[in-house]
Amino acid sequence: MIEYKAPPSHYGERGWGRWLREKLGIELPTSSLPSESVGSLVLPASNQPDAQHTYGGKVAGALVEDVRITTHDQALLFGVQVTTDSFRKLPAQEQRYIIRFHGNGVRLSDSIDLCIEAALEYGQGVVGFNYRGVTQGSPKARRYQDLVEDGLAQVYRLLASGTRAEHLTLDGYSLGGAVASLVGAHCHEHGLKVRVFNDRSFMENHNSVALLDCTHSMRNHNAGSSFHRSI
Repeated sequence: MIEYKAPPSHYGERGWGRWLREKLGIELPTSSLPSESVGSLVLPASNQPDAQHTYGGKVAGALVEDVRITTHDQALLFGVQVTTDSFRKLPAQEQRYIIRFHGNGVRLSDSIDLCIEAALEYGQGVVGFNYRGVTQGSPKARRYQDLVEDGLAQVYRLLASGTRAEHLTLDGYSLGGAVASLVGAHCHEHGLKVRVFNDRSFMENHNSVALLDCTHSMRNHNAGSSFHRSI
């Protein structure tokens, strides 16, 4: 099992209400609703959280390792890291990773097979994780920054292991596309040139990223062919 304690990211402080209004065009009486109640609306996967906490083992030619990250505010995040034998032989600075950001109704247990398939097809390491509250025993998100913090924690762990920022691709779908874009923008503001693949996100292009070079088409490092999502 891989364990990691994430440092503070110093990401901005804003609540659900402004974020929902600016990014989704939705007005909710957030001031009169408990923060976790709004979090349940934004992230319905947390209403049926994963009971499964471990996935580790050798599967279909890939090694699946359980990942446990404790955020700076003491939220415990459950995830996996999937790698092939040939990938693990590469020096850390040559390794490339895809970090998958799920949609709002998806749990890690729903997508573990896709993580394995991507690792085998693209020859890259793949990280999948549940946002806080989407695994039983983990507190629910109370503000949208919590989701961004959860994504930044995945980035920081890989950077701490020696992976180069430009070798990280944040692959986000739907809500995950919005979160991945915000994580990517924050990284770029701090000189970390990660890549972002934003698929079917609800955010407008001009709000998705803060910097023009934050979004790239993801490439297969070995063959140079364009990445296409299989779902």
